[in-house]
Parts: sequence; structure tokens; C-alpha cells
Amino acid sequence: MSLENTLKEAAHARPGYELSTFKEAGLPVYVLTLRILVLERKPLGPIDEAVLRAVRAGLSEPQDIVAFLGLPSSVITPVLAGLNTNELINYSRASVDDSAKVTLSAKGKLALAEASSVRPQERMVRVCFDALAKKLLFIAPEQLNKPREMKDYGYFEVPHCNSKRPEVDDIPMDDFDRMLQRMQVREEDKGELLAIRRIERRELRYLKCVTLFYRSLSKRDEIEVAFWREDGSSLEHENCFRVLGGPALIGAQVLARAAALGMNIHD
Repeated sequence: MSLENTLKEAAHARPGYELSTFKEAGLPVYVLTLRILVLERKPLGPIDEAVLRAVRAGLSEPQDIVAFLGLPSSVITPVLAGLNTNELINYSRASVDDSAKVTLSAKGKLALAEASSVRPQERMVRVCFDALAKKLLFIAPEQLNKPREMKDYGYFEVPHCNSKRPEVDDIPMDDFDRMLQRMQVREEDKGELLAIRRIERRELRYLKCVTLFYRSLSKRDEIEVAFWREDGSSLEHENCFRVLGGPALIGAQVLARAAALGMNIHD
């Protein structure tokens, strides 16, 4: 929606108030870089699958598996080590002098049945977190303006009103899980969220909006601050901003005093 259309619609959106002035602005949004732990499902490699099938067939000694598959031990030994690390096989010795024995674990049986393995994996993802409403935004970081861009455009930076910076506990897990599923476009990227380990980085950016100053028709010194986004008025941001003392921070009282004197302010 163009600025002109926004102002036309906003001018008649609040009964008992008139639109006194406005500022092209940006609502504060944190771009969070998160380190997360997911349970990934990966297709079994051909050699991994062949080794598991050999173990399931009853071969329990590494040298027998090597002979059965016709591959050198330099190939099979690291495969066995990897399968053991991923808990797909049990690799043990009764004593130092005994030969190592390989058995199929319950996890390995399941992996063979599904022709895939499951393992925890760390990932780094970036999400947008609303600094005022304290919630995740389902938008890409590229849709936000950096502070330098705000200055270049001449946009007003709506303050976050000293609200505490987001921590892991502030991120709703259900919302984040849904967001993660949307981000996992490729089948091989899909995984089950186990935990958000930590926030590696926080970058403050801004979501374009128009800040509106409404003046009461009955009480000329009464000013309300509202926000209009691309999809219309955001009452949620208005309420959060008011509770955090935002109107005083951006000079709403100065505007109120000017309004009481019959002055008209444009910025």
C-alpha cells in the first residue's frame, strides 16, 4: 500500500480522533542467529547398508564381513566405527585377547527397515523476533531494513523501549518448530527439533511502517500513537508500545502540548 493510500485510510480509522501528523518509520525486529539441535533422518549409504545386512545375516566378526563383502578392511573398518558411533551396531570384545564382535542394535534394525539412519545434528538458522510484541515473525531477514538504511531513507526508528533483549526462553518452541518446517524445503534437510541450544547473534533491524499521531477531538492535549503496516493497522504494536512507555520516548507529549496551543507539527 502506498503512503498516500495509507494516510487516506488511517485518517478515518479512529472515531473521535483526527490524524495530526505521521512519520515513515520502522518497527524494531531482532534477527537472531540460533544454534539448534535437530534429529536428522539420512539415507543409508550403500556400504553402510551392506554392512548392516551382513551383520543381520549372522556375520559378527569384522574379518568375516570384509571377506563377505569383498572390500578391503581399510574401507570396512571406518564404516564399522561410524555405525558404532551412530549406535546402529554394538561393537565389543569379551576380553583383550578375544576378537571383536559385531551385533545389530535396535536402532540399526530400524535403520535397515527404513533404509535410513537418524542422528542428532547441530544447525545454524536465522529467524526474526519482534522486539515489541515478543514473538517470532514469519518473514525473511531480507525484508527488514538495517539501521544504516533507515538513516539513508530518512525513516524514524521506533525504539524498543529498553525491553530486554530476547533469550532462548522467550522463543515459543511450537511457533519455532512450525517455522523450521517451512524453512526445510529439501527432503534431506528435514528433521525433528530437539532443542534451541543458544542464541549466537542478535542484530537489530526494522520492519517498515508508518507511525501515526492521533489527536483527540474532545481533549486537545490527548495524543495516541499508532502503527500502520503493509497489511493495515497494528493494534498489538500500539498496545505494547504504550505499556512500555513508548509515546513519551518519541515526543508524543511535545506534540500534545503543541496541539493544545493550536499548532500543527509536520516532520
